[in-house]
Amino acid sequence: AEVKNGAVIEHARVGLGNNGESVEVNPLAFSGGIIRADGVFFHDNARSVAFGPYHNKLGRLNLPNESRISRCVFKVDDAYRGQALGYGFLAHKALSDVDGVYIAAGRNEIHKTQTSIFW
Repeated sequence: AEVKNGAVIEHARVGLGNNGESVEVNPLAFSGGIIRADGVFFHDNARSVAFGPYHNKLGRLNLPNESRISRCVFKVDDAYRGQALGYGFLAHKALSDVDGVYIAAGRNEIHKTQTSIFW
């Protein structure tokens, strides 16, 4: 997935993901792929970006990960709605068993006055 140029992703369980979280049968069978986000505003998502287990290989050769997260803003505030649907805020970025994801020049913000957005 490639998202850029001021795009807004908000109020999602997972904004961008390559880990098959929504696949109920065998999520790991659907893991992998490239995520590129440049200048994206992520607002009030349970997980804004989620990377599942993935290693870019060609035979036995390890290749560089081609995913990039740059110049993005990750924000959660009192407008977060997930708790009404049964899930709290989890993480701006979640990475699990993945190497070499380029993350640069962004901001992580939490502006809250209530504690109920977290589990």
